[in-house]
Amino acid sequence: MDLRGAAFLLALLAAALVWGSAQALVPKPNPVRAPAAQPAPQAEPAPQAEPASPQPPEATATVAVPRTKPAPPPRQRLRTRTETVRSKGVLTRDLNRSERAKCEADLRRLKVTFQRAKPIASGVCGARHPLTVTAIDGVTLTPAATLRCGVARATAQWVHDVVQPAARRHLRTQVTGIGVAASYACRTRRNGRRGNRRMSEHAYANAIDVGRLVMKSGTVVPVQGRPRGAGAQRAFQADIRKGACGRFTTVLGPGSDSAHSNHFHFDLAPRRAGRAFCR
Repeated sequence: MDLRGAAFLLALLAAALVWGSAQALVPKPNPVRAPAAQPAPQAEPAPQAEPASPQPPEATATVAVPRTKPAPPPRQRLRTRTETVRSKGVLTRDLNRSERAKCEADLRRLKVTFQRAKPIASGVCGARHPLTVTAIDGVTLTPAATLRCGVARATAQWVHDVVQPAARRHLRTQVTGIGVAASYACRTRRNGRRGNRRMSEHAYANAIDVGRLVMKSGTVVPVQGRPRGAGAQRAFQADIRKGACGRFTTVLGPGSDSAHSNHFHFDLAPRRAGRAFCR
């Protein structure tokens, strides 16, 4: 080896030594360890449902079946007087609205104490516009009478025009009370005696029965065939009975028959040619 080669090797060796010294002086970085992976938290076990206790067998539910209401019977239309008694041979009729209004105005003029009552419908009996009459110009009706307006008006006119004048003339007093033996009553004539099946005018609130009259002095004059008090009471009863004929279409009383031996019967049964039956 010549000098050039030795010099080149020495230079190369020196460079290597210098590089190795430089590498030793450079600090080596500490290796950074990645944090260990944490184990994933385990989910808490879901609580186990307790075993269901055996339920008692359900009772069989009774289903209430709604009861269907039976269809209401057809509403019975209240028959008018002509419809009701046509088969019985007695022809009567209701007052129409204007006639009824005039009739009630007449009652007020005659100082009749009355109230409109509920319609009456009972089989073939009834009245569409009955009135409850309690007094006629200070004369009390006991008990109160259930009447149609027409017969109530006729009764009031009879009291004003016949009864009070007769009481003053024969008994020197005035009447303060009338005992009503009957007014509306669903029945046949004479209460069905002797097999009578014809309906009474009482069945249509179209009649009134008078059993006694009470005087201001308190004297009671009963309706009878042979009135007490000698001629005065007899004349009084004869006058008020005679004065009723024409105001009413039917007038019956003691001597007419056994069914009317103790009262006067007055009604407004329609009759042919407007005739009255007074017996």
